Amino acid sequence: MNVLNLPLIKYFDLEKCEIYGEIGDSFSDSLEAIILTNNQLEGTIPSTLCSLPQLSILDVEINHLQGSIPAEFGNSRSLIDLRLGQNSLSGTIPSTLGNLSSLVNLNLNLNKLSGTLSESLGGMTSLSKFNVNSNNLVGSIPLSFEKLKYLTYFHAPLNFLTGTIPPSLLSMPFMESIILDENSLSGTIPDLLYKSTRLKEFSIRKNALTGECPTKFPTSLRNFYLDKNHISGTISQQLIALPSLLHLHIALNQLSGSVPPIISPSILFLKVCMSTEWYYGEYSMSFPSVTPSAHSIFYLLWCVLELKKIYDM
Repeated sequence: MNVLNLPLIKYFDLEKCEIYGEIGDSFSDSLEAIILTNNQLEGTIPSTLCSLPQLSILDVEINHLQGSIPAEFGNSRSLIDLRLGQNSLSGTIPSTLGNLSSLVNLNLNLNKLSGTLSESLGGMTSLSKFNVNSNNLVGSIPLSFEKLKYLTYFHAPLNFLTGTIPPSLLSMPFMESIILDENSLSGTIPDLLYKSTRLKEFSIRKNALTGECPTKFPTSLRNFYLDKNHISGTISQQLIALPSLLHLHIALNQLSGSVPPIISPSILFLKVCMSTEWYYGEYSMSFPSVTPSAHSIFYLLWCVLELKKIYDM
């Protein structure tokens, strides 16, 4: 008997149950949630899932599913949470997902997805969390994402994205975390950064960003990762003294000047690269004397001074 086809079942949760085999293609119309996370499921995602009239949650993360994401998901009017991460899904992200105006969470991380992010994805106007970490996506971040007014997490590291960082990402009223590490983004850091009043994490490591390091930042910022770009200018006093700052990584850029005298008492990790054979940025060798506050678990000021050879950290 296929338990997913029982006529009265609404909530089906078999997370971490060592289930093997395929999902099947026959389901009860009464199903509202299917959670099959962290099993040994294989095969493809059946398109019949997309026609379930009341399905609001589909979580099949951490399995061995293959094939493409069914375009028919765009026909659903009840989906709120779609989690397909950590599988081996391939193909493109269907543009039809832009029809999911009620979708709040979309997680596609750690798959083998390719192609571009369609402009039509801006139609997911209720979206709060967007995660496409570790895929093979190319192209630019769609300008239509400015319509996603409720977005709090935008995570797209470890892809092949190009173009610039849309200023609209930094002007969203609820944005808390932007992670774009290890892409091929260029241009400058948008001036609107300091207006992101809820932003806690901004990570853009290993891109090709240029221009000067911003001088104004939101006081909510906790983690700022800027390693391995081509950023010039100096470290502003406002940045290094942010009241909630925990991690500041600005190594391997073209920064100059000295480290400001006042460092945030909340900081746990500060990594400043002094010089590299690739970027030739230099800081003065005078550093402030800092005593971390009692609540700090760990405090490290790590300055890499080697002039000839620096290993990849």
